[in-house]
Amino acid sequence: MAAAYVKLHARVVELDNALPEHLKGSPKALEEAQAAWTDYADKDCKAYAFPFMGGTRGQDLYRNCKIVLTMKRTEDLTATLEDYAD
Repeated sequence: MAAAYVKLHARVVELDNALPEHLKGSPKALEEAQAAWTDYADKDCKAYAFPFMGGTRGQDLYRNCKIVLTMKRTEDLTATLEDYAD
């Protein structure tokens, strides 16, 4: 996911630099969205695994949840990058 985010961020910065001043702000919006997604993924996976945290499965379920959400986020970032292709 990190590589997809870095590529998308670089493209957004490139596009933002070509915009008039009143339309700038895409990099900051992407950064805020990524921070919100990170917080969401952590909380969602904690809630998902919570009933099992007293046992041995809790951490495994949390980790698996993070893997699935991260894979989906990577797909979303890659799709957005494709939308911004030349």
